[in-house]
Amino acid sequence: MTNMAIKIYVNCDGDWSRSEVKISGPANSLAVFGLFLNECTESAILDVPVLQDKFYRFSINLIKIEIAKNSNDQLTIEVNENNLHLSGSKLAFNKLGDSLIHFFDSASDEGEHFHLDYYEENQILNKTNCHLIFACIG
Repeated sequence: MTNMAIKIYVNCDGDWSRSEVKISGPANSLAVFGLFLNECTESAILDVPVLQDKFYRFSINLIKIEIAKNSNDQLTIEVNENNLHLSGSKLAFNKLGDSLIHFFDSASDEGEHFHLDYYEENQILNKTNCHLIFACIG
């Protein structure tokens, strides 16, 4: 497993049975995270800095990326007090990576965000009780 640092932040509301997770950072950092997901060929652990957030009070400083060879090309998400765990095929990570790269660009303003939630016939996520928010901060 590769271990590296990236300048995004992960915060959670603390409802571990139906978690809302906010992944935030400057637009260029979120796009770099997307590029990392597109280029990732092996499992990795990302050390992310801590950011205090009044709405998402639990700061998570590890993102575990697990490339699974036998996958349905959708991501599986798990979160706890210690880490955000994303697992899926290379194609599953490419879908998320492309979304981040195309959404967060030089024209992105602070506060711009998108939600990634599970719903029937979802092409990106396996069934989960975890809701992801990707948000641009200054």
